[in-house]
Amino acid sequence: MSLDDLPARRFTGTWRRYQRAALDAFDADRAAGDHRFFAVLPPGSGKTLIGLEAARRIGRRVLVLAPNTAVQGQWAAAWDERFAPAGAPCGTDRTLGGAVNVLTYQSIAVPDRAVTWRGAVRERAGADLLDLLHPNGRAVVETARAAGPWTLVLDECHHLLATWGALVRAVVDALGPATALIGLTATPRRTLTTWQRDLHEDLFGRTDVEIATPALVRSGTLAPYQELVYLTAPTPDEDTWLATEAARFADLRFELVERRLGTVPLLTWLHRRAVDRTTADGTGARGDWSRFEETEPALARAVLRFAYVGMLPVPDGARLREPHRTEPDADDWVAVLADFCTGHLVVSDDPADAAALAAVRRVLPGLGYRLTVRGVRAGTSPVDRLCGLSEAKIAAAVHILAAEDEALGDRLRAVVLCDHEQLSGRLPTSLAGGPLDQRSGSARLAFATLAAADVGAGLRPLLVTGRTFGCPTALADDLVAYCRAHGYEVGTEPLDGADTRRVTGLGSRAAVRLATGFLAAGRARVLVGTRALLGEGWDCPGLNVSVDLTTATTATAVTQMRGRALRLSTDEPDKVADNWTVCCLTDAHPRGDADYLRLVRKHDAYLAPDPDGTVTSGIAHCDPALSPHAVPSPADALAVTARALARPAARDEARAAWRIGEPYDGAEVATLRVRAGRSLGLGARALPDTLLDPVAPHRRPVRAVADVAAVAVSTVLVGLAGPPLAALAVPVLALVALAVAAGRRRTRLAAAPTALDQFARAVADALHAAGGADRGAAAVRVVPGVDGFVRCELAGVPLEQSERFATAVDELLAPLAAPRHLIGRRVVTVPADAPGQFRLAVRTVLRLPVTGAVAWHAVPAWCAANAGRRAAFADAWHRHVGPGVPLAADTPEGRAVLEVFRGADPFAVTAQMRTVWR
Repeated sequence: MSLDDLPARRFTGTWRRYQRAALDAFDADRAAGDHRFFAVLPPGSGKTLIGLEAARRIGRRVLVLAPNTAVQGQWAAAWDERFAPAGAPCGTDRTLGGAVNVLTYQSIAVPDRAVTWRGAVRERAGADLLDLLHPNGRAVVETARAAGPWTLVLDECHHLLATWGALVRAVVDALGPATALIGLTATPRRTLTTWQRDLHEDLFGRTDVEIATPALVRSGTLAPYQELVYLTAPTPDEDTWLATEAARFADLRFELVERRLGTVPLLTWLHRRAVDRTTADGTGARGDWSRFEETEPALARAVLRFAYVGMLPVPDGARLREPHRTEPDADDWVAVLADFCTGHLVVSDDPADAAALAAVRRVLPGLGYRLTVRGVRAGTSPVDRLCGLSEAKIAAAVHILAAEDEALGDRLRAVVLCDHEQLSGRLPTSLAGGPLDQRSGSARLAFATLAAADVGAGLRPLLVTGRTFGCPTALADDLVAYCRAHGYEVGTEPLDGADTRRVTGLGSRAAVRLATGFLAAGRARVLVGTRALLGEGWDCPGLNVSVDLTTATTATAVTQMRGRALRLSTDEPDKVADNWTVCCLTDAHPRGDADYLRLVRKHDAYLAPDPDGTVTSGIAHCDPALSPHAVPSPADALAVTARALARPAARDEARAAWRIGEPYDGAEVATLRVRAGRSLGLGARALPDTLLDPVAPHRRPVRAVADVAAVAVSTVLVGLAGPPLAALAVPVLALVALAVAAGRRRTRLAAAPTALDQFARAVADALHAAGGADRGAAAVRVVPGVDGFVRCELAGVPLEQSERFATAVDELLAPLAAPRHLIGRRVVTVPADAPGQFRLAVRTVLRLPVTGAVAWHAVPAWCAANAGRRAAFADAWHRHVGPGVPLAADTPEGRAVLEVFRGADPFAVTAQMRTVWR
């Protein structure tokens, strides 16, 4: 039975503006004969209603695939309450007997046997993939094939792209070419991997509608929010374990370096390897070091850092550059140990080398590596595991909720998300018997800690996981009465001691529904659960605080977890959601930064307002002191956390920063944020021809005629003045003319664009001329920010073009590494004092030689791709920066330049590419 046979009710509510726009785009696709539709909409935007209305307009039978049972229930309820005619409820079983049917992806994509699921679906193609299914899954496909044609709705379809994508492609093919396909997700397409993006193109083609979360906040559809971070250190017990792990690494270094463990000491081996790279064919010729840096950059960098601290002599042909003037870090030691083990210890039969090899094997796992027959391989570091599961993160959650309790009082409605209810499986050997156990980092431990916490009038937490529904003992009677009032006969039993109870007699879906209602009514104030259960598909409009204790870093997980708190609440019209991320870091071990690096990845593609109100991606929108490249010191971490804990009380300021109701462009622009360790302004400055000769080329003939006329008039005036005055007037007029010209030139020198301005304009014009951007230098925006960074962007172009621009400017600012082409610029030091600037201006007016140097930069990869692009770049470079011709790096001249300048960092910039929403 199709929807045409059983007409559905029309939606009687009011469509919001963006929902109407999505449905208009859908109608336009259908009118053009395209039966594929793909929309990216944030959590809370009404994707379910849009999907059902689109399916209703098509009129066929509908099969919706959802990521989990919670989302499945939402689709079924939305159909039954808003669209279904009498007697036609939504079907939720594999018989597909309804006009509208909702199943989970898992109900179809269940493997028949033990297979490497993702690998299997990538290796197979077409109908062969269906052979992987359990008979139940194949039966659903066969039933659907016989009952078509269908409208297939793929909800939160990032799931299918990540896990079941190729298999769902096979299912779509099995249903026949007439199948109409609707894809809905909250995850932006730009976050997909290459494989996922190719599959997306195959299934859906282009993205029809994409609405960013900030757009719905600005329009008043979602609640405003602020991103907050709590940086904590490991507990004392964990610090003790970390000190032991750090001591093991220190002991290994002592054994290998000071006691010269093995038949060939480590430093002797490393020196020999360095010497080998400075000879060619045994002739002793210099110059091979550059090829070593190209083929084995990690080991070459390590050798030079060892040399910098005096552990090795500088190899012949090598040059210590800025990246090498620092002590060796953990990655340098791993590179050296990997080469030492695979090149010497593994192939040696000597017992002394066997002992050295055993010592290395014991220590490498603590750094997150393991030694295999194929060399050193990366793995999960126990230190990383410890920081991710640290008990200090749960203590931080208590501190956060105390601050939120003080700010919100009885309005507090919070969720604390963990990775798991309890650890399953065995802990790593090095952690066994240490500070971690099966409860570490778990929802059970977080719940027990919050239940015992003395915070305000009490947090009254609930625990909801796939297996457990729990509450404090003091709350048990009230919760049981609430469940019974809603038709559930439940009981309780002890859970983890006398202070907490487990509620029995409920399935997970009913437990989530009851816990949500209990929280919304204010009878509980905190819900503790796993991200798998509460991170997607869970709906609680009253939620105003989320605390992320998980180690998830994918864009999907981050978007979904934070989306739980963004629904508008009728009980709190001025709601502002606080989204907290808790991070544990330490400088006591080389791998103590792992949880911080996860924090950076969580925010890398997520949009939120920064301190000056600009909505941008990246960790700096939490606090301007945070950088994706540098782990904060303990003192800085304390300051960041202190500032974050003060922000719950400043919700009014956070709401005002969103400027709700004001117009917006709704465009995302890639922005390069630059902070230089050296001057990008005065000081070392390129002098382009436009500065040396400020007259525009097309106006030079006019200026020449004017100069001739001025000379003629001056000559007449001097002639009329008579011989005595003529001899004096000529030099005086010449000096006056020189002083005026020099004054104008000095003004131009003082106001000359910075190197960043010059590079940005050159890149923009080069891209525009070569077809890589719709606009040129006139669209460049270089604006200083309140956080010490300068923002550089190409405005008014699509995101892909602005990303191309930002990437190219970043490549110009970066130290030389291994470019395909190089380009130079004349650099002159502009004096800071006025007389010095005037003298320089006089020399440029008189076209006298100006002392300077040549700096070299990598031609951006996009601009270096072919001769036409290189010519466009050279022309733009000449116009905005100065004379220069791209030089191929593989020519003798190019290799000579790289030999001298490779690794040079003229600006010492910190550059971050971020997406800004306008």
